[in-house]
Amino acid sequence: MTQGAYITQDPEGEEFVFRCQADDFSENQEVYFLNIPLQIEYESPGMIRFYAAAGVKAGSVVDSKYKSRTTSLENSGYYPQYDVELTDPEFAGFGEISVVNSVKSDLNLKTNFVAHLESGAKLMLENSLSLYIGAFLDYGLNDIKSDVSQDRLIDYNN
Repeated sequence: MTQGAYITQDPEGEEFVFRCQADDFSENQEVYFLNIPLQIEYESPGMIRFYAAAGVKAGSVVDSKYKSRTTSLENSGYYPQYDVELTDPEFAGFGEISVVNSVKSDLNLKTNFVAHLESGAKLMLENSLSLYIGAFLDYGLNDIKSDVSQDRLIDYNN
């Protein structure tokens, strides 16, 4: 359950507290990047070799999607000057709405820059093949969403 409340104005200009509650709210974000690395690597000699690499990656967005959904939405308006809470009429945005359309959109992300560290072991096999065993760390260097919104999850539209 997701809840929220904030002060807004109705069509007549009176202030009230808009209260909302969304049941079974979920959101899903999918982002696909094409990363181009620039790194330096050290590798020790021998059949089992230690290696370490460090560098940066530039990630270009290939695709990004955002989807949210909720099974039920309940809105009400509390008028503190009258000490009354309205749970209807529906045309004013109050009441329980059982069919809520999903919101789908593109995320409009910027190019991603990442610091990259990697270390591990490399086992030399036959026919110029190698088996790598290691770990890496990627650390984001910039915000990929430039217009970070402070918009409300559910907004009252008078």
